[in-house]
Amino acid sequence: MIYTLTTIGYILFIEFSPSMGNIWIRSGHFVPSNIVRLMLQPFHDINMWIYTSMWPINYIVWLGFATIFKYLDLSYFYQTFVGV
Repeated sequence: MIYTLTTIGYILFIEFSPSMGNIWIRSGHFVPSNIVRLMLQPFHDINMWIYTSMWPINYIVWLGFATIFKYLDLSYFYQTFVGV
């Protein structure tokens, strides 16, 4: 579930980002393969890993943060800050 939400969040971020945007619609055509190519780009381009400014568009980084979030013990934080 968390990876589905992460993927949806990534796609929305890329699509509506002021610096990227309009990945799906190019030259008046709906092209969803562009977002798939961008998701796979970190496997082909080392610059996606070297430059931290490119991490927000690196899908693998998004999945890494989702994995970390998934395995955190959030019950401690919930008890501490919510007090239940």
